[in-house]
Amino acid sequence: MLDEEKPEPKRVRGPLSDAEKARIEQLHADDYGRNQIAELMGRPWATITKYCQRAGLTFARHDAAIGVEKQRIEGAQRRATLVLEMLDDAERLRERMFAPTKYLAKFNGDSDKILPQPIPQDQANLAKAVTTLIDSTLKIEAYDRANSTADVARSMLGRLGDLITANASGPYVPRMPDDPFANEGPVPGEEDQGKGETA
Repeated sequence: MLDEEKPEPKRVRGPLSDAEKARIEQLHADDYGRNQIAELMGRPWATITKYCQRAGLTFARHDAAIGVEKQRIEGAQRRATLVLEMLDDAERLRERMFAPTKYLAKFNGDSDKILPQPIPQDQANLAKAVTTLIDSTLKIEAYDRANSTADVARSMLGRLGDLITANASGPYVPRMPDDPFANEGPVPGEEDQGKGETA
């Protein structure tokens, strides 16, 4: 059975109120894109675009950020494909380390030789090539992992900042834990405070 298509969200039409215009400008200042503003406002995309054009609000920075993010994602996908191909190459080279190998005759009168596996020097060269490929794949994966972790951290900090801003009705005052020593008398040396001072 085919999934039922979800109906398009109903959009408010008609002129924008002053409050809506102010909110659009605030969302634009907070780096929201056209589609995001339209979604939050429940207004058609065209309405948001027309108002922003009249108000001189551009989305060049936001569009550029989207372009950079798109390139970053495409780069990560290409690196992931490259890693798989390099691992395939490493596997093929490793197989050659133990496969029958043909050596061409070096001198007239000699015949070509097929050995059960490459000579030790060639095996060592193949092993180095395999190691280089594997090391390179690990570096690429480490790079992507580090950048992914940094993106998650930035995203979490951004959400935390949004939450604090949204809930801030005054200065932030951390809640202090109950003092476990509140009923245990004065702090040592407290009774000596003020002694030795002249009136």
